[in-house]
Amino acid sequence: MDISKLKFQFNSIKRPKDWVCDFDAHIYFDLNQYEIILNLQNKIKESFSSEDIFVGDIIPKNVGPHLKPMMEVNFKRSHFTEFVLWLMDNRGPLSILVHRLSDNDFKDHTSGALWLGKQVPLDYDKFN
Repeated sequence: MDISKLKFQFNSIKRPKDWVCDFDAHIYFDLNQYEIILNLQNKIKESFSSEDIFVGDIIPKNVGPHLKPMMEVNFKRSHFTEFVLWLMDNRGPLSILVHRLSDNDFKDHTSGALWLGKQVPLDYDKFN
């Protein structure tokens, strides 16, 4: 299966318009880790209500400042501790960027970022 041809929608388009999200988790993977990211996606969906945690599509290519394939998950402030601790225990070899959703994308992805695992390079020029 050539996962680079997977169709996807961004969370900003896919999630309900009235769904409030306070945080993003970008879960990065290499193309040879497709089964790992797919299993994690399913595990998140099984472990959390879609009213609390919005699990996005697997994005098999670089988009925006993200220089690796990833999956985006949105969640509410009320679930920050529970979900981030869950990610710490269940992320396996994957790197995760967790950040607040404010009106300053650059800050959110830099000084306001929390990394689980190895930090992944981002293209900060995309924020200009």
